[in-house]
Order: sequence, then C-alpha cells, then structure tokens
Amino acid sequence: EAPGAMIFECQSDSLVQSNILGRPAPPAQVYVVRDQAIAPVDAVGEIYIGGPILAKGYFNQPELTKERFIENTFDDSPNSRLYKTGDLGCYRSDGTIEFVGRRDESRANLRGMRIDLREVEQALTQHPAVKQALVLVCDDPNQGQRLVAFWVAENQAAASLRSLRSELAATLPDYMIPARFIQMARLPLSPSGKIDRSALASIDRSRPDLDTPYIPPRNEVEKVLAEIWTRVLDLECVGAEDPFLELGGDSLRATQVMTRMREAFDTDLSPDAFFQASTIAELADQIANGGA
Repeated sequence: EAPGAMIFECQSDSLVQSNILGRPAPPAQVYVVRDQAIAPVDAVGEIYIGGPILAKGYFNQPELTKERFIENTFDDSPNSRLYKTGDLGCYRSDGTIEFVGRRDESRANLRGMRIDLREVEQALTQHPAVKQALVLVCDDPNQGQRLVAFWVAENQAAASLRSLRSELAATLPDYMIPARFIQMARLPLSPSGKIDRSALASIDRSRPDLDTPYIPPRNEVEKVLAEIWTRVLDLECVGAEDPFLELGGDSLRATQVMTRMREAFDTDLSPDAFFQASTIAELADQIANGGA
C-alpha cells in the first residue's frame, strides 16, 4: 500500500467542517504552485506532489505521463519530478494546505465566453459580508446554462443582492457576474470533506431575497408580464416592483422577454426603454403609454 502524501491532526470535528488537507507527510513533497512559483498564503494554485512516493507514470499512457509528471524545479535532487494533481488549494497562515476545488472545474465556457470561476469567487469574497463563495455553471431547464453563486455569510452579516453585484461589477465584466446569488447556511460537503458540487447543481427556483418587498401583480397587464418573467427567468414568482437584473435577468433574457411582450401586447419597446423601466410595474406603465 502506497503511503499518503499529507497528514492532518483532527481536533474534534474540524476535519468534517473544513477542506483542510494538512501538511506534507515525509518523505512526500507537496507544493501549491501559482504562475510556476510557490504560491503565497491564501492565493489559490494547483497542488503538486513529489518525493520518493511518486509513481513512475501512467501505465501505457506516455503522453498523459509527460503532461502530468514534470521536472521538480523546487528540488535540486537528480531526476526529481512532480505530479500535477489537478486539485486547487491554498496555503493557510498556519502552513497547512486547504483544498478549494479542481482545476478542470475552475474554467467554464458560457455563451462563447471563457470564465474563470475562481476569479469570480475571489472577487465575491472581497465583500465584507461574504465568508465563503462557490460559483458554478448550472443547467436551467428552460433557458440553458446560467452562472450561479452560492455564498455563506460572515458571522451572519447581511448583504443585499445589489451590494453583491456592485462588488463584482467593480472588477469583473458583465458576463462574469452571476445571474443568481443563493445564500446558504453552509456549503454541502461530501463524506471526504470536499465541497459536494453535485448537491448544488440544480437551481433554486424560489424568488431571491431582494431588498424590495414582494408586491403581487395588481392588474391584468402586470399579471401577464409576471407570467412572462417567471417563464423566462425560471422563477416560481416575481413581484411587480422586483428589479429585472436582481432577479437574474441579463441582455439575453431581456430580448426573450421583449419578444413575448411584443406578442402579448403588440408593443415594441427598445432595449434602452426596457432596462430603464426595470420592473413589471414600470413596464406596465410603458405599455399603457404606448411603448417607447
């Protein structure tokens, strides 16, 4: 049986409640590498493993062996090599290494745009109310894939969707801002202590917890608009005063809403007029006034 690469002394249930991998277990060598150098504390990088515990390579797979087993530039020993695990981690201040995900899970292609999910997560955790964040591309049964952020509050701190979006908009382009922000008491973990992404794969269809109180549609026009919004945004319900963008709307879904509005009301709002209205109540007024 091969020896383990890392060891962690568990205090009470701390192992269950975290993704700590621990420290290298001699004679193993473990590094967190970012930009071909040892990563600084709290910076996410790929976990490399070296030392005499390392295998010679993949059986009968020379190309994969060449790709994953590389020269160990951090060790002067002759023929020293490293294995690129594909796991992402970071050094904690106490020297232990924390697992944060898989490299192949950190890249996404959404509507032709390449997105670094870790970059979105790191930007989101800059918000003072956010303790932990995980961003995934989730399947929307009606509208295809959407970028969704799952986040855990720092000491039960409050944060509005508007402030979360503003935090990201300060450093990220529009296409990297999630369509949905779902607050959780904690991120689900697998029996091994890693984040269980499969448990987060489906989108919660409930109305987001907005700053705006829920106001039901008050007339026939608002009811028809609310039905259009719930279908396009894949939500159980929307309020007459709910802002479109804070419900997870974007330019693609705005186009879909305007197409259905044109069919329902024989009106032709411009995109500028649609986003300027921003709520069902304001759109109803636009329709009553003959559009724009």
